[in-house]
Amino acid sequence: MSSGELRGAGEVAEDEAGPELAATYARLKLALGVDFVPTVYRMLGVHEVYLRAATDAVAGLIAGEAGERFAAEARRGARTAAARMPPASIALGGDGEEITALFDRYNTANPRNLLFARALNPRGPTDPGAVMGPSDREPAGADVESILAEVLDTHGGFVQPGMWRELAAYPEVLAPAWQAVAPLGRSPVFQEARSSITELAGSAAAAVSPPDAIALGLAPEEARAVEQILNWFIRGISAMIVEIEYLREHSHG
Repeated sequence: MSSGELRGAGEVAEDEAGPELAATYARLKLALGVDFVPTVYRMLGVHEVYLRAATDAVAGLIAGEAGERFAAEARRGARTAAARMPPASIALGGDGEEITALFDRYNTANPRNLLFARALNPRGPTDPGAVMGPSDREPAGADVESILAEVLDTHGGFVQPGMWRELAAYPEVLAPAWQAVAPLGRSPVFQEARSSITELAGSAAAAVSPPDAIALGLAPEEARAVEQILNWFIRGISAMIVEIEYLREHSHG
């Protein structure tokens, strides 16, 4: 999937961005080391003045040595946890190289995305349980639409995680991958890993002075929307870092 095809409700896609937002997106891609604009920035792009100020405040952190150290440590912690979680065997088949590249692409960006969101919300969300929390949901059906509906619901119903959205292009892998990942919310190892990564991000971002949405001229409802985006992505990205390393650890072929 090309970067121009990454779009959803409540987002500004790359090919929809005006000149100033396009320049901010380009700056973020360079800082992240990827060729696409992750969902958190496309959603914040609706609040362009805020995203530009946030990028000024945080781009140096995520692009620099501290960002690289955090990203490596986050992935390492997630891999260590993945090896301790319930085993699975997910066959990637003939699409193995493409799917592995998908995992790589998202978990190159994800730790820095978490660092970005955490820097802008130093207090952090207080209730991560709405995203990949313990659940006794009935398993999804085998069709792509049913699986993606359950993925969305299990991740709090706010936005579909980008990696799962793109993995849907490989339905023969999507089903067993989600079947393996869906129960992980009940794993203490999973929850401890995501909490540790979130706390580490908070420490790494402690020196950043986040912009004030109201001072930038955002209306109170816009400021609340920005806070909601940041709250979900702190929860969602911390979970996705661990989910992706679990899939990498337990995939073959």
